[in-house]
Amino acid sequence: MNLDSKLDDFINVCLHEALDGEVTSPEKDFAVLGLDSISVFNFTHQLKEVIPTVPLTIFLECKNIKDLKSYLHENHSNELAEYFNNK
Repeated sequence: MNLDSKLDDFINVCLHEALDGEVTSPEKDFAVLGLDSISVFNFTHQLKEVIPTVPLTIFLECKNIKDLKSYLHENHSNELAEYFNNK
């Protein structure tokens, strides 16, 4: 499984836990999906466990899954690869 697939799975698991449901489109805004401040806090905490340098404002910068994946690939691909290789 490649990094992109593993990242998709990780994000989907985190969102499923945060939203108690399926995410149907990677381009839907997190707010439209129902991600509230508590969910954002929990999701950010999960991301920071994997990538400690992820900013607390990540969900102000990334409005949807597509933006989040792009950000993580561009800025944290080494940390992600290390995390997924050690799992």
